[in-house]
Amino acid sequence: MTCVLRPYDPQILAGLARGQTVRLIAKTTGKPYRTVNSRVYSLIRRAEVPNAARLVDVAYRQGWLARLSPEPRPALSLSGRRAEVLHALAAGLTNGQIARDLGVSERTVEFHVLGLYRTLRARNRSHAVALGHQHGHLLPPATACPPRDRRAATSRRSTPAAQAEYPAARLPA
Repeated sequence: MTCVLRPYDPQILAGLARGQTVRLIAKTTGKPYRTVNSRVYSLIRRAEVPNAARLVDVAYRQGWLARLSPEPRPALSLSGRRAEVLHALAAGLTNGQIARDLGVSERTVEFHVLGLYRTLRARNRSHAVALGHQHGHLLPPATACPPRDRRAATSRRSTPAAQAEYPAARLPA
């Protein structure tokens, strides 16, 4: 994955890390739902990750969410199995993939995921991964990678390589 963020990406990443739905991110940013939804999926594609939970994990490891203050939660420990499930969520695995990896049924994984949500007080997978990073249950973030400068972005787009990487139909408005 290349280390490139567009100017609106940090807001979207912060919303996902806070467990917000696309609709709520749209409402808080004042952007139309379809625009935010498109930007979320564009970010997932550009980051080459399977889902928003893995995207949040990558964002923390790259340092893109370093300025996001941790949500206050009491110190807690996770059971071995729930810690394994949290790591699997951070890897972007589905319940079926987690079940196969752990040698348990999919229903058992669902039970552990719901228990993880309760323990962390998380709203969804992305939020659980963010809380895992914020409170030391996942590896600390790697070196920071600053967001891409808008002026540099416009000059890059004029090169043939940039035009191939960012076709006109996918350029932000």
